[in-house]
Amino acid sequence: MQDGYHTLVSLLLPETKVYEAHRWLNEADEIVTAETIRNKFQGKTEKPRNLIKIFKEHNKKVEALLGKEFSKGTLCRYQTSLKHTQDYLKWKYNLTDIILP
Repeated sequence: MQDGYHTLVSLLLPETKVYEAHRWLNEADEIVTAETIRNKFQGKTEKPRNLIKIFKEHNKKVEALLGKEFSKGTLCRYQTSLKHTQDYLKWKYNLTDIILP
């Protein structure tokens, strides 16, 4: 009887861990994909790179360098590009951000 129990547990354990990884990603407001679930299941903690997040960080750096390395017009064009990118992701894929490979 004990061997049957251990066999059952060993068969269900990976499935349970996958569900736990999915739940953890949801609770952490992370983007849930097969890849992020697999990485969480395997213990890989690499932070995903998101297009919009990187774009916003870039624009903040440009804003900090206004008058030194960038002009107001350049910042304005980058902000417009960000807005168009966000609109496209929402229109085409119904996403607010996308993970980069």
